[in-house]
Amino acid sequence: MIARFFLQFSILFAIAAPAMAASVPRDCTLQRELIFDMMKAEYGAYSVWDAEYGEMNTDERFASSVVAESGNAVAAGEVTSFGKPEKSVLLAEFDNRGRVVWEAAHPVKNLSYVKKLLLVPEGFAVLGAVMDKNSRASPWLGFFDKAGKLTGQKTIEAAGAASLVPDDMIAQSKGTGFVLSASAGDEKKELFHAVIYHLDAKGAVKDSHAYQPGLDNRILGLNPAGPDHYIGAGYLRGEDGRIGGWLLMLNRDGSLVWQQQYPRGAMAKLSKAASLKKDMFIAVGETEPLNGGRDAGWVMAVDVNGGALQWQRYYTTADMDQSARDVLVNMEGMASVMMQVSKPPRTEATEFNQDFVRLLTINERGILFMSDEYFNAQGAEASQMIGGRAGERIITGRTDMVYKIEPKPGEPVETLKHGWDAWIVAGAPMESFEDACLSVNAFSP
Repeated sequence: MIARFFLQFSILFAIAAPAMAASVPRDCTLQRELIFDMMKAEYGAYSVWDAEYGEMNTDERFASSVVAESGNAVAAGEVTSFGKPEKSVLLAEFDNRGRVVWEAAHPVKNLSYVKKLLLVPEGFAVLGAVMDKNSRASPWLGFFDKAGKLTGQKTIEAAGAASLVPDDMIAQSKGTGFVLSASAGDEKKELFHAVIYHLDAKGAVKDSHAYQPGLDNRILGLNPAGPDHYIGAGYLRGEDGRIGGWLLMLNRDGSLVWQQQYPRGAMAKLSKAASLKKDMFIAVGETEPLNGGRDAGWVMAVDVNGGALQWQRYYTTADMDQSARDVLVNMEGMASVMMQVSKPPRTEATEFNQDFVRLLTINERGILFMSDEYFNAQGAEASQMIGGRAGERIITGRTDMVYKIEPKPGEPVETLKHGWDAWIVAGAPMESFEDACLSVNAFSP
């Protein structure tokens, strides 16, 4: 496939490197900063299975997924009928061929969107946002049994805040509750500060911690970092008004261990971080260049003890915006980065600038081994990525579908109708590639 061929040279070089070591001097100098100009996708990458979910007169989106006890993927999102403001929470289980095992939709008053799906002992917990009549947001928690039936729900209010926007949620160990990241502030003014809530198993608030450095900040992603810590990723607006990426290491009780800001270009935001190896985190996000060009996907590795930068990579695609939205690390220390590649705002869609999803395979030294591209119909948008039971990279999102409306007798020719369908893809597992430099000092200056 052409989309893969562009990176094939680096893969061959990585495999051939050990054989050449005896005759060719090996340069294991760590490249601290690199920019990759990526090709546009022309053919889709191999997937284990993929499925669209939706009807002609509704819009659907999958926001998040988990692997259930059965080994199947369960996805959650929202569905709305054309011309109607009410939304429902949508859940569906898919078998290992992408076929629906069961599905359920539950109307939720004032639901705006679904953010995260988590496994709990009784079934599933769904994090979403509801809006009041003044368009103020509040986190909403819904609890579902293993067949997708709604068994309980709870809304979390923020005293004194115009809005409380849910950003991410992770489960605490042994079903004891959740850690919720939310942003308190004014959406119209786009001014927020991050708040971490510790919730019990029923969604009641046990305690909260507010973080207010700079003029404005948000923790967009949470990830466990061992049994006693978790890492937050987001952005921080400094006193000079410049927005930079922001990482926080937090104790299990929410107290701060360290924080670090990473200003880049005109603007930079981090969306997710994960443990790459024992002494490093990998963090992903996006940057806006100072020269006004297209946004770049941003990947970096930092030290766990204080956030010192180890290496960083920027990924660009001609005439397209690129943003790294999620990261997954396997047992071999390889990382898969989920990139959204999109046409610029207010740009007319054509067959040459369709939105698509790019999965990068990177090792702990920042070496890029593979790029897999996934797209569908008129364009695809990704929300989240998780690992499947067999190592698949499961992507959830939505796809822009076109429905042909057949004319009735006496009517003109057929018409076209656009709509969003929920989209789930089980991409091929990450491959492992040998890096000869990992047998020596990989981080030599």
